[in-house]
Amino acid sequence: MWNWFKKKDESTARAVRPLKKAIAILPYNNFEYFRKTLDGILSQHIDNRSVLEDFDLFIFQDALQERHSASNAQYEEIKKYCEEKIPLVRFHRQEKNQGIALQFDYAETFLFSTEKYDVVILCEHDFVMAPNYLNVVSNLINQFADDERIAAVSAHSSGYRASQEEQQQRKNEYVVMGHDWGAAVFRRAWLKRVSVMSAYYELLRGIPFEQRNNLLIHAWMRFLGFYEGSTSQDTIKACVDSALGQLRISSFPNLGTYIGEQGMHWDRTIYESFGYHQTVLFQGEYGKPASLGAEQFQKLLAQQQASYLANAAQWDQHAFKKRIENNDLMIEVTPNLLRFDATSEDVVAAYKFFLNRFPESLAVIESRIGKPISQLLRSFLLSDECLNRQENWPIIIEAAKRVIEKNKQK
Repeated sequence: MWNWFKKKDESTARAVRPLKKAIAILPYNNFEYFRKTLDGILSQHIDNRSVLEDFDLFIFQDALQERHSASNAQYEEIKKYCEEKIPLVRFHRQEKNQGIALQFDYAETFLFSTEKYDVVILCEHDFVMAPNYLNVVSNLINQFADDERIAAVSAHSSGYRASQEEQQQRKNEYVVMGHDWGAAVFRRAWLKRVSVMSAYYELLRGIPFEQRNNLLIHAWMRFLGFYEGSTSQDTIKACVDSALGQLRISSFPNLGTYIGEQGMHWDRTIYESFGYHQTVLFQGEYGKPASLGAEQFQKLLAQQQASYLANAAQWDQHAFKKRIENNDLMIEVTPNLLRFDATSEDVVAAYKFFLNRFPESLAVIESRIGKPISQLLRSFLLSDECLNRQENWPIIIEAAKRVIEKNKQK
């Protein structure tokens, strides 16, 4: 009888134990953005407690690419600032550049697999939380901690431009998560999607992320039944969650600001085209999160799946789960599609583009196979044969003028 009570007590203790929670920031080389992001987190309070009483804070900094060496001072300033704010053991810096997708994979694997956190809030270095952000997200985490339907929660609403009045009126509503900046991800959701994400990451290894093979990734997305949109890691995660019937939700009230006007894929024009300069932060009292009934869940899941699955109306979730069980997750591709150096097809194409002829022999093709693409381009573009073709001159002169003009602007 005593053993029965003991087992029951142990089971209850496991069920009610506090969630193990972490926040991870993934900076690169923009110190000013990172400082605003980190300071915004450290200034947070959750039920009048410091954020660090509820969350362990980690920084994961990718290695600097050689082409960004001019920003080395800012890169090092990030580490120096971290040393003043958090224990050094929680600052992780890569020795070799991973690219944002593989860097996310590294951080998630470390926190979910090695350290066994139950929930992790993941932030890039250009997302600033309003003072009440983590208080709201903590309440959302508690609300859905045992809800297998929910993969992630955030308080950065897709309605970030909605007026204060509208946000107040709809403060008890949930919306499908847009960008997952500042999203709290549940470990259970990460475990369900990890094998599919591993297949995606294999398509990225060995090349800079910004030079990833989008055609190959789109073929892979088509193979799995995903909508062929963005090939970014956050989009792929949304595809997988949708395929598994896991919902990613945000509160309608918005409590976060994306500040990334300048970045690898952004500039001021693009930033303003999305209306991020018009972000409205909710000023009211959010209160206790609302429950999510079955009807509302299905409605939101259908919206999410329509955005990320090629045939959402006919989607077979059971069949997709069987594919995961059978490890049927990778397309068969020819070796050439996975290579980033010159193939025989690349060499032949270069002869046709630059010299307007076919190669004179197999030997000249083989001599260039395996060379970096940049080296192949240089060898053809600066060859006497290419430069002697007068029909090439206008294009070469126009390109040179544009390069000179861009350098003047810089």
